[in-house]
Amino acid sequence: MIMVDGSPVRPAPPRLVLTLRPHLERDGYHLDRFDTYLNGELVCTSRSGWHDPARKLIQLGYPPETLLHVQHEGRPLDPPIKPRPIGELAKWIIKERDRGGLHRERFQPFPVPSPAADDVLPGTGVPQADIAA
Repeated sequence: MIMVDGSPVRPAPPRLVLTLRPHLERDGYHLDRFDTYLNGELVCTSRSGWHDPARKLIQLGYPPETLLHVQHEGRPLDPPIKPRPIGELAKWIIKERDRGGLHRERFQPFPVPSPAADDVLPGTGVPQADIAA
């Protein structure tokens, strides 16, 4: 622990910069989706510039307190957008409604279906598909 004047000082959380570029389809740009890059590597393709990528970064093992910056390719860091912790961003999703435009809502992942009883090895709970033939 770092001490300053006898008081513990927390180190600053790590910072990441995501670069957004329009997702390129075979017939040209698909303007409602972005490819999101971190250090030149594709993180995900999404309609959300930082909520979906934040969830992906957490899956990849980045700590939730990591601050996330966003920039559009070829432009400087967007200063009006305050960096946010990926753990906070991952909690939300942006939905567009017919009335009232965009709304921020709690993210709820799709439920993962459990395997049917006949697809599971008896007494193990292990899906048969997981066992090599």
